[in-house]
Amino acid sequence: MAYLPGKKVIWLAIILVLITIGVLWWVGVQTKKETNQKLQRATEEILTKQKNLETLVQSSVKDDNENLDRVITLPKAPSLKTSSQTDKDSLRQYGLNLTQALAPLSKPRENEIEATLAAIDKNDPNFIKSITQSRIYHDSAIENLSALTVPKEIASKHQDLIVSLEIVASLLRNMEKALSQPQLALTSSNLLATKDNDFLKNLEMINTWLAVRQISFTDEEKVKIFLSLP
Repeated sequence: MAYLPGKKVIWLAIILVLITIGVLWWVGVQTKKETNQKLQRATEEILTKQKNLETLVQSSVKDDNENLDRVITLPKAPSLKTSSQTDKDSLRQYGLNLTQALAPLSKPRENEIEATLAAIDKNDPNFIKSITQSRIYHDSAIENLSALTVPKEIASKHQDLIVSLEIVASLLRNMEKALSQPQLALTSSNLLATKDNDFLKNLEMINTWLAVRQISFTDEEKVKIFLSLP
């Protein structure tokens, strides 16, 4: 004959269930509270880091306006070997030599401004490598351009092309110092896009000069510049 549990046993079981539920609820609340606290601390750290970086960027913009000459050392116009020949074959050869001289800048590369910001934000020197590689490409192109024999009529524009490229290379050198001199690196990165554009304008002037003289090139022979856009 089966016996039903007494009322005391039933109440004891109910109390144990309630205690278990209460313990589980308390553990859950504590776990959620600890998780929220960790998330809040992580969020505060990220916001603090972002605020510090934004403050540094804003300060670099101010330095850009006040100390432009300090950030960019304007190079002198280089001496060039010039030619008085103006026949189409000579001018076309100059255009072909120009394409070959600028070949290092056709190579794909990472965005230098993003690399600078990442290096500062993460305090990671690995991001500097792409900036250094870009600067090496620019230095190589400058060396190549300086060695060309240039038509006398376009010599001043060719000098402007070299100078504008030297300015870009100088900015990249500053950006390589992102960890040791973040202020200088950020100021330089703020100027990079503008100075890159100056270089492209000088290049376009030379291309236009050649086009006016009816010097044409195939697509493979034309100058190709890789733009490391963000």
